[in-house]
Amino acid sequence: YTVEKAEAAERFLSDLDRSTKFLSETVNEYHRKLSTSIRKEFSTLSLAFLNMSKAIESDVHTKPLNTKLCESLTATGTTFRTVACIHSLQSEASINLQECLKEFTRLLPSTSNIISLAKAACLTVDELNRVSNNNSADEQKYCQSDVNRIQSGALIITRSVQAECNHIMSQIRNEWMNKIKDYLNEQARFYHQIAELIEKSAQSFQVN
Repeated sequence: YTVEKAEAAERFLSDLDRSTKFLSETVNEYHRKLSTSIRKEFSTLSLAFLNMSKAIESDVHTKPLNTKLCESLTATGTTFRTVACIHSLQSEASINLQECLKEFTRLLPSTSNIISLAKAACLTVDELNRVSNNNSADEQKYCQSDVNRIQSGALIITRSVQAECNHIMSQIRNEWMNKIKDYLNEQARFYHQIAELIEKSAQSFQVN
């Protein structure tokens, strides 16, 4: 382990932390909008179609000819009301992904602190080597046992840090592969359900 590797790890973790927070915030905001503003838009669409159906029903000249149109408009309004209700529900997969991302937004900053320990250990060893190679009076401060002890301690620290980083990345790979896959499958089902409802409404407008 080297200072350069520790600094590269710091940059990586900083990017990972920032990207994880951005993804977490974006997913949370997306689902917040689904259950609030987007749901409200579908409710408004529902009301608009239902109102149009009622308006056409009041036609006094060709009312018998408007039955099919009124039924189709009412069906569409009902469909959009159902779609609005669907948007108010949050699936288990989306909740699991949000909780998973939130967990890593808490974990990653502390991992950056661990990397700092490895960097400090590497800097200590580098300084020890520099003093020893200079053959200056300073090298008298370190006996061989001190050198061995410092190098051994630094090795333990860097190996521990490496193991911890490997463990965290293993967690990320396993958790994200599973959680994101489940989430995307759920999103596909979500939009497919909406598409089927709207397609059914469209079919009601077909003229025999």
